[in-house]
Amino acid sequence: MGAFLIYCMIILGLLGGIAFLMDILKNNKLFLFTAIPCFVLFACGWLGFLGQILGACNGLPFIGESFEWPVFSTTDSVTDSQGRTYVPIVSAARIQVYGRDGAFIRGWFVKESGGKALTILTNKDGNLEAYTTRYRLIFKPDGKILAKQDYSGPLDELPQQPPSKIKISCPLLLLPFANPFLAWLAGGLGMAGLFLHEKLLKKSSSPKTLKKTKSADSSKEIVE
Repeated sequence: MGAFLIYCMIILGLLGGIAFLMDILKNNKLFLFTAIPCFVLFACGWLGFLGQILGACNGLPFIGESFEWPVFSTTDSVTDSQGRTYVPIVSAARIQVYGRDGAFIRGWFVKESGGKALTILTNKDGNLEAYTTRYRLIFKPDGKILAKQDYSGPLDELPQQPPSKIKISCPLLLLPFANPFLAWLAGGLGMAGLFLHEKLLKKSSSPKTLKKTKSADSSKEIVE
């Protein structure tokens, strides 16, 4: 039910943004090259923020292990003895695996995380341990879950492992999908830009502006 409501919010938000954009372009086509980037920014922010919520609440069942979710930071990543690097994406409740060369291998969602907390460690057996606020999970490197146990201890007291030195690049337009703050920022700036265009349209079509324009045109005709 929660995922259904989020999908409805996505559709309604995008339809509202498109209607807003079309209204702006209908009244002034000169805004074509400025209004469209604002809409793209809004759409990326809107989709990015709600997409991360969908991932956290297990609302993206069609995304398989071959899909690479955009990564913003690898600060909490860990590397096993085989050189595989595991990167937790807390906001989307997902773990992704990369090779020694930084190439993406696979990824999977951890629905138990709920997008709230996800701390990972590698153990002596070569498996991955993932801790949430309620569970301790053990995964094989291929993402298959081996064990699930209740856990109520503090996450900040877990054994610390040196972070991986892997660097993962993320295209600029996909950054809102990798970080909820960037999603809010992109969406807010995009919407503010659309509202600014609407305000400029109202100002240019106001009686005072039209009167000034007519007066200027009349003065020009007299001079000529």
